[in-house]
Amino acid sequence: MYQIDVTLQASEQLARVVGLRRLVRQQLSGIGETAEQMLILQGGFFPGPPVLHKIVDGWLVRYELDPERRRITVLSVEPRGAPGALHGVRGPLQRRTA
Repeated sequence: MYQIDVTLQASEQLARVVGLRRLVRQQLSGIGETAEQMLILQGGFFPGPPVLHKIVDGWLVRYELDPERRRITVLSVEPRGAPGALHGVRGPLQRRTA
């Protein structure tokens, strides 16, 4: 099982939304299990970037995956449309108007 750590910034962001910490941990636990299988299949080589993004219930989660130490570190959690989030992705409360 992967250890899931949270930076101070991400901890503050997660604390703002009830239940979000649990959802993020559930999603990232599954990713850790998948990474473990990829390591086995790739002979110990993980073919991916160290910092990844995952959308969890309308929130953009930036995290670092360290398969050798079996650790995931949550770096930040932001609404999808926030500054610094992926370009063109909308937040959960933003609606299109046309």
